[in-house]
Amino acid sequence: MKRKKQRRLLLILLVLLLALCVGYFFLLRYNKEQENSETEETDASISIYPEDFDSSAISSISYQYDGTALAFSLQSDGETWQYDDNKNFPLNQSSLSGMNSQLQSLTASRKIKDNLDDLADYGLDQPSNAVTAKDSDGTECTIYFGNTNDSAGVTYVYTDADQNIYTIDSGVADYFSHPLLDMIVEDELPLPDSTAVYKNMTIERGKSTLTFQYKENGDTDLDYLKRCAWFGDIDGDRFAMDDTAVSELTDALDSLSTSGCAAYDISEDEMSVYGLDDPTAVITVNYTQTETVEAETTEDETSENESSEISGTKDSNDDAESETETEEATEEETETQTVKVPYKLTLKIGKAVGDYYYVTWNDLSQVYLMSASSLETFLNCDKSTLAYMEPFHFTVNDLEEMTITCDGRTYQYQIKQTTEEVESTDEDGNTTTEEQEVTKYTLNGDEIDSGDFTNMLGTIQNAAAEKLYPEDAKDNSSSAPSGGDSVTIQVKFSRSERSEVTLVLTPYDSSYYALYVDGTPAYLMNKMDIAGFIKALPTEEE
Repeated sequence: MKRKKQRRLLLILLVLLLALCVGYFFLLRYNKEQENSETEETDASISIYPEDFDSSAISSISYQYDGTALAFSLQSDGETWQYDDNKNFPLNQSSLSGMNSQLQSLTASRKIKDNLDDLADYGLDQPSNAVTAKDSDGTECTIYFGNTNDSAGVTYVYTDADQNIYTIDSGVADYFSHPLLDMIVEDELPLPDSTAVYKNMTIERGKSTLTFQYKENGDTDLDYLKRCAWFGDIDGDRFAMDDTAVSELTDALDSLSTSGCAAYDISEDEMSVYGLDDPTAVITVNYTQTETVEAETTEDETSENESSEISGTKDSNDDAESETETEEATEEETETQTVKVPYKLTLKIGKAVGDYYYVTWNDLSQVYLMSASSLETFLNCDKSTLAYMEPFHFTVNDLEEMTITCDGRTYQYQIKQTTEEVESTDEDGNTTTEEQEVTKYTLNGDEIDSGDFTNMLGTIQNAAAEKLYPEDAKDNSSSAPSGGDSVTIQVKFSRSERSEVTLVLTPYDSSYYALYVDGTPAYLMNKMDIAGFIKALPTEEE
């Protein structure tokens, strides 16, 4: 009896297992059929255009952006698009080519509904955009864009051609979401190239004017060491400029770029909208640039190109020379000439908008955006960031005499170049005599070792000023303090247009010595540096 029950239970279990296997088989088959069905529906390329619309011959495209209708037409050459409201607008052709390409190949991936009863469910009751295309025969089709399903990567659309709701690739809508100025061919900012040689630069900021000028031969009135080639003038305050500061200005200029067009073809009166009628700053740069041109020549004759014949934005008032280097030419041969062309850039900086400024340049009627960070160097520079700050950076070869007065004592160092006869013997024992230049050092008339002088000089030679002398601390006196704790250094130069200079160091506060150059307060020097210099002077025992 027990065995009989066991067989019955086993039979029931086998029947259940068989039922499960059959059910699992049909479930797999059903899922496969559904998968195939969805794949077929998704992969299908469903046309959404009416049968009489030729998408391969689209001749006009229009769409809405931020409530503004933008319409474009293909010209008779079959390649050039133009903006209908302004045929002179410099339209970026790639923008319209991209739109045209999207419309030509546009198909739906699925047909969601065959009626328009539930437009609100798909965001189509208030479409986000409406794109109208017209073919060469004049047939139109308008596509209305609704919501985007980000997870599926599709956008819901319908057309005025039928009563169906479709899904298309979500990327299509992006091609029709640009304002007009995003499609402009931007004016190229005329920046100097790698061959540029800067002549001068001016920055006008409100009532203040900063002028920077290059002087090939220096200016010993402002730089008695002749270490500098650039000199600044801020509202009449003239100074020598640090090479690094000059490089920062030119590097900042070279790296300028625009960040989109803000306005096109505006009048002078409209410039006030962007703060360009009364600019935050105006940067003017004059420079020459090397360019290569071709010129027709005859035998034994070199054709000269005048700068006015070379295309580009040039400064017509610049009288800088145009030097040419030419190759040998035969009769009627075209030769290459390298020409130095003068240029002038005037950049106007208007009012700030977020992290940008409105800008324009030269005689341009367009307004562009430029990042505020790229303009900081020009907007924030002043004498403290530009001035040369190494007033003692002379070398032994610069000096003829240095007289130091400190603590009631005078140290007169003299450096003289003399010629002496020096004997030398070769390997064969032959003795020859030749003249050699020798540098001799004296202190108060007594010859000293060169190391004694150079060690003393080295303690102050590379001492850099930490600050400029404060303007509000200057008085009308033209004489520097003397005596007491002051140190006077009178320097005569061996090879300089400026034969001598008087430097006076006097205590300013607990941290600094003030440095006067020929009676004019110029810098604040670190007190520890000056103390080291004083300590290096010989004592009476020495």
